[in-house]
Amino acid sequence: MKKLLSVVMASCIALSLCACAASPAAPTAAPAETESGYKLGVAIPLSGMGSSAAKMELVGITMAVNEINEAGGIGGKKLSFETVDTSGDPKEASNALRKLASENVLAVVGPHYTGEAEVCYPIGDELGLVEIALACSMPGLSDGYQYGFRNIATEDQIAEKVLKKWVEDYDIKTVAIISDVKAAVAKSIGEDILPGMFADLGVEVLTLQSPVTYQTGDVDFSAQITKVKALEPDGIALGSLAGDALNIIAKAREQGLKQPFVGTAPLLEGVLDKKGGEDTQGTYAGSAFCLTPESEKAQKFIEDYRALAPTMYAEVSSDPLHYCANAYDAVYMIAEAIEKQGVSGAAADVKTDRDLIRDYLAGLKDFDGVNSKGFDENHSGIKDIYVLKIEGDQWVVVE
Repeated sequence: MKKLLSVVMASCIALSLCACAASPAAPTAAPAETESGYKLGVAIPLSGMGSSAAKMELVGITMAVNEINEAGGIGGKKLSFETVDTSGDPKEASNALRKLASENVLAVVGPHYTGEAEVCYPIGDELGLVEIALACSMPGLSDGYQYGFRNIATEDQIAEKVLKKWVEDYDIKTVAIISDVKAAVAKSIGEDILPGMFADLGVEVLTLQSPVTYQTGDVDFSAQITKVKALEPDGIALGSLAGDALNIIAKAREQGLKQPFVGTAPLLEGVLDKKGGEDTQGTYAGSAFCLTPESEKAQKFIEDYRALAPTMYAEVSSDPLHYCANAYDAVYMIAEAIEKQGVSGAAADVKTDRDLIRDYLAGLKDFDGVNSKGFDENHSGIKDIYVLKIEGDQWVVVE
């Protein structure tokens, strides 16, 4: 597998493994030799909220599967995958997991959202089926589950580094927090993570006694911004998904606020950098991936993503985000587990095979991935964290 993992990626990756599922927006691997090969499941929101990030994830999954098969497969056996669209809906995600389990997949890449994982992790333990979630960064989410993993850093890990740098760079003494109270990860950031971390940094949170809140998808933020404006904070922190953040920042600039904004990983999911223009310049966030990596493997990954992504989805960003890298590495981690554990891939052995994969991933700490090292004791991803800010129309590394 070390040899397999080090194979140079093809710059033009064939799409012969991908066929359309029920929807043309949900490519999946073509039916492979289920008796002589290995089959994975993919459960991500290719429609609805989060679809832009999920499409990036599918590009990463396709890249990894193609590379593995072009290098001879796993012990000479081909790797295939079946994709089910969760639509970002926890109920649909749970249905997708049960469907994939019934079709004898060895492991599942996904789900995407925290809300989906909250429902799917107990089901995965019930079914004995490994899930590697890709964007579920709420602290504590995977704690205590046997089969539930997530290849992402948690929001408290990201926030600790991002907030410190933001406070130093902008000399922040007071801050107002605007928080979503509906989306699980955004709510956790705004209510549980940001207040305590700002206190530790000696920053006064002006909204503690009278929180400024909204619900995912709100379109008018006039009242929230008016309230924040009256407080005159040095900076504004967001417990928010990227789409809402774009509207919040636009309204703040419209009302004359010049303060810098900060958030964590959810701000990267979307087009805040591409569509925000002057409004979002200098906004800080954090990620376990950047577009100027030091490793040759990561540089090649970015090049190959840029070659493949437009052929799969014309609308996705030309630059990969951490979601894509998380998905790509997740496939390789499962492939490594299959090879190292002697997984058979036969339908009769599916329960044993799934347990072998789980056991290997639980002890994986030294994986050589694009942005992944393995999993900690709580099955969260072991990652390096980058502080990013918007300059021009992209996120650039600050630290």
